[in-house]
Amino acid sequence: METVHIKQHTCIVNVGLYRSGTTSLFKAAEKLRFKVYHRFPDLPPEQLRRILHDPESAVQEWASSLGGLEEFIEVASKHDLICDGWIALLPFLPREILDEINKLAKATNISLKFVATSRDVESTVKSELQHWVIHDLEHQAGLGENERSGLEASLRARALQHQQHVVRLSSEDLVKLLPLATADQTWPETLSNISNYSAASWSDAFKDAGICNSNPSPPIEGILLTMRLGNGQTADRAIVSVEKLIDQIEQDHLCQYLVVIGIDADEHDTEAESNLKQMLKTREDRGQQMQSHHIIYNQSQPDGEPFALCKAWDAMAVKAWKHGADWVVLLGDDVEINCSFHYRAFYRSFLDISQMLGVAFGFGCPFWNDCSFPNFPTFPCVGKAHFKIFGGLIPEKRRGLFVNQDLDPYLHHLYLKVRAAPCVTAATLHNGVGGNMGSSIARYERVPADRWQDYVLSDFLKWIRPHVPKETPEDILLDVVVPSFRVKLEYLQSICDLTVPEGIKANFIIIIDNKEAILRVARDLQKDVLNSDYEISMAQAESILERELAKSGNAVRVRCNEENLGASASRNRGIDESAAEFVLNLDDDLKPDEDLLIKYGSKLFEIDHTVAGLIGLVRFPRTPDMPLRHAAILMSYLTFMFEIAERSDIYSEFPAWGVTANILFRRTSIRFDSIYAKTGGGEDVDYALRVTKACDGGKLLPYLKPGLFTHFGQDLYSTFLSTSTIGLSVMEHSSGGFLSIAIGLFPIFLK
Repeated sequence: METVHIKQHTCIVNVGLYRSGTTSLFKAAEKLRFKVYHRFPDLPPEQLRRILHDPESAVQEWASSLGGLEEFIEVASKHDLICDGWIALLPFLPREILDEINKLAKATNISLKFVATSRDVESTVKSELQHWVIHDLEHQAGLGENERSGLEASLRARALQHQQHVVRLSSEDLVKLLPLATADQTWPETLSNISNYSAASWSDAFKDAGICNSNPSPPIEGILLTMRLGNGQTADRAIVSVEKLIDQIEQDHLCQYLVVIGIDADEHDTEAESNLKQMLKTREDRGQQMQSHHIIYNQSQPDGEPFALCKAWDAMAVKAWKHGADWVVLLGDDVEINCSFHYRAFYRSFLDISQMLGVAFGFGCPFWNDCSFPNFPTFPCVGKAHFKIFGGLIPEKRRGLFVNQDLDPYLHHLYLKVRAAPCVTAATLHNGVGGNMGSSIARYERVPADRWQDYVLSDFLKWIRPHVPKETPEDILLDVVVPSFRVKLEYLQSICDLTVPEGIKANFIIIIDNKEAILRVARDLQKDVLNSDYEISMAQAESILERELAKSGNAVRVRCNEENLGASASRNRGIDESAAEFVLNLDDDLKPDEDLLIKYGSKLFEIDHTVAGLIGLVRFPRTPDMPLRHAAILMSYLTFMFEIAERSDIYSEFPAWGVTANILFRRTSIRFDSIYAKTGGGEDVDYALRVTKACDGGKLLPYLKPGLFTHFGQDLYSTFLSTSTIGLSVMEHSSGGFLSIAIGLFPIFLK
């Protein structure tokens, strides 16, 4: 009887490490109509981390698992080439397990041919770093900050171990080496010896496929710096500081960047400039990370005019974009970068924006996590799409508006509503106060941009929104403004800890109207670290309180008035600080329900542009043993407007006004009239009537159903009394006497 010979199936198995020429190999194999397997399975975070940190135990666990080796043989039976994926870890297996794999393959009539693509370790590591960014593996693996900082070292350690194992297996004639550097010379001959294709066929296939890398060219970061060099030792220190900053930039070895430095026009052709250029040229000539460097000259300002910093930023950004920058980074001359992987973090952020919105890479304005000013966009990174939209950093229509302040929050807010301006929390830096290198004194007079907040939303709609798909949802911008004279930390903290729901971008703006109180609170917060005779400045006090109130992670801004201005002026300052669509006014002597913003948010998504605002609910405590004078206040109906949100069925379906203790208004150019008493009273009626009139012909404020609760504390009945001198005068009288006077006061509050 004639023996039937079943043709043996040959499968080439590439155990080369990821990003080592695997793409070139499988592309060529596809040209020869190979069935190629080059997928990387979805793995849980813990397993991804083990593959990174302990590949030997990870692959041995797979090999010893039920069906592990059988799974590999099954893949080999259906493919002519296995390339990439977890197969790269096979060299970490002991020789006896590799022999068992070969034995299993032969038993199923499969001939395994092991090869290993390879390239120099440094190139492999950089390519893998980019692969981890592009495929968001740092996030998928759940790497902590220390692990992300050490990712390059971990990849290098694994690459070196892998290289040693491959060399050993090659010496044992189990693996054929395929160095990428000789791909067009040695690969065709090596592969022809283990396949049914000639060296000529492989050579032609590689010519068609080319030496390719599935990673795109790394994006280029534009580093922008403006400074005055000075001369002598001052210039030397300045140049050393620039070099130190570049060292920090280059800690992220994946980073490809260019530098644009703006110096004053009168420093052109000076020794200081020559030294600066020489230092930059030396860095560029290394050919590692710096792609190019450029110097521009800031024109001298006429006598008495402040330095036009924003104009300098604009010129530097245009220079960077024109020379290939994918995004620009606005940095100060006294910045210290605290993150060794900032470039990877911003690279991933721009990829996230691109994928989320379905727009080209380079759209958006993510910003650094400035430890000096938490949650504030002091250092934005602006993508190249911005240049295509505006032709510069500042829209032409706004170039006269910005002198040397407020450009960073303006740029941030242009992209905020479509979630294209995230804080890159991992990319941390520390900012000094300003001025020359190492100086704490700004070298120019600060000139705020006049009411830029009034233009940013319309600018977004006109210029940014058309570049985003129509179906892209928009977040609602809502700022919480709290004027505070008391500065009671417990109450302010409960407000700043409110839960901010999905779809809402919120800032908490606390306007302190009592210098002595904020200095006292700041000193109490720092009593364990300050000497008793240490003087705290107002700026330090604001920063200390800001950090304390922002512990929940919400964006908090604390500002203190130079003098006591009263409730109306303080609220106006809060509105001026805001660039939101809506402003929620809260008093500093109440405790809100944790879901206050969630309830407001759900309502805001239901209303249209004709609605001027929403009235919240403030409840006074009611207890069986409450003092008689407290009960008298409730019985007098002095408090009815605080609770009208749940009494609208009795008083009015659409109340004409509500108290500023808990009320939300659409942000307009209307401001509170400071003619009213500093302690408040009457300004809320006036403001509500003027805002509703300004919103679509005088539509009334709709009431808000119960649910937006804030609560006055039991002790604050007395505070409520103290807002009127008449109230103070009757506190010592019998409750019956107070009740009759309080009822008589009610019409006065309505005037």
